[in-house]
Amino acid sequence: VGQAFRGLPYLMLQKVTQAVEPGATVVAASQRLARVLTESYTSQQRLQGRSVWKSPVILPWGGLLNRLWREALLTGSGPFPILLNPTQELAVWEDIVRNSPEGPDLLQIPETARKAMEAWELIHAYRLPVHSGKFNLTDDCTAFYAWAREFERRRHTHGWLEQARLPD
Repeated sequence: VGQAFRGLPYLMLQKVTQAVEPGATVVAASQRLARVLTESYTSQQRLQGRSVWKSPVILPWGGLLNRLWREALLTGSGPFPILLNPTQELAVWEDIVRNSPEGPDLLQIPETARKAMEAWELIHAYRLPVHSGKFNLTDDCTAFYAWAREFERRRHTHGWLEQARLPD
């Protein structure tokens, strides 16, 4: 029982196996863990002498949210905003940063946009309020607040939904 299988505790792999064999979806904390669980399950099936088995459904949290989003779209249960993929969202942030008053002075606009997007994701993950009074401590904070307001404006104008708000 205390043995490990490819770096995974035996009991964890046993619970995953018990869940996926009847068809349950397993949600992993990260893409990497989902991949490791899937590979471990596959190796376990081979060690048991099986040549064919049903593929397990092991998804990271973001993968589950995207799958549920697609399923909701297929039901046609209402008008849905357009879900931006991470590349599309980053392109919007880059455009906002590039065209902001700070844009001409920035050396690495793509990296700055990526950091702004990550900050936006954290704000929503922790459900932090975004108010102007909290964003005037430094020039960087003031710039981010302006970028965030512009992102919100574009999101509402175009009917977009970003990954940060998908759990909602």
